[in-house]
Amino acid sequence: MRQIEWKYSTDRAPWCGGYWERLVRSMKNALRKVLGKALLRSWELHTVLCELEGWINDRPLTLLSEDPHNCAPLTPAHFLIGRELASLPIPAASASAPTNASSLRKRWRYQQLLMKHLWNRWLEEYLVTLTSRGKWTKIGRQPEKGDL
Repeated sequence: MRQIEWKYSTDRAPWCGGYWERLVRSMKNALRKVLGKALLRSWELHTVLCELEGWINDRPLTLLSEDPHNCAPLTPAHFLIGRELASLPIPAASASAPTNASSLRKRWRYQQLLMKHLWNRWLEEYLVTLTSRGKWTKIGRQPEKGDL
């Protein structure tokens, strides 16, 4: 069995893990805004969080190719389980789960609506972070008298 080697970011240096910290922050913000006042049972929240985990671990880490013969882009799931995530595990049924078909359909629609809102919110916030930004060390045009 392979051993897991844990690597931690440098103490008192949050900028070392800025990329994933920003990803976590954007997901937490989206969760807070969409699920803040939602009434979810524990198994529904578990399902939503598993879906979220799937989204994050299936996002491409490399550029997508337009060549149909090119391999699929690498995702975090490739490093975790060796392939893309195809489906998520179904949580075990509990005593608090609804039992009749109409209440199951109603809860499922509600959960899908929340997931749609969460996805849209996260995309709005996450895609902005993917834009390339120039660093302040680049030499640019210096302001001259009369520019303002």
